[in-house]
Amino acid sequence: MSETAPGVPTIDMRVDYLRPARQGDLTAVGKTVRVGKTVSVADVEIRDASGTLVAVGRACYASPRPKETTS
Repeated sequence: MSETAPGVPTIDMRVDYLRPARQGDLTAVGKTVRVGKTVSVADVEIRDASGTLVAVGRACYASPRPKETTS
């Protein structure tokens, strides 16, 4: 784990492969779906160089609790 960015526990992760990704670059675009008090959800789309959707994914993470500060 990084000292500057603490890790976030993964609750669930799913990837659906829609078609084969051939040679060339792939582009992934992620989107935060929800940030809750205990669970956060993110989606991702992966496209090939021609823009064809080759995979989609969704992950659920345990939301980090804010650190308590003492005054």
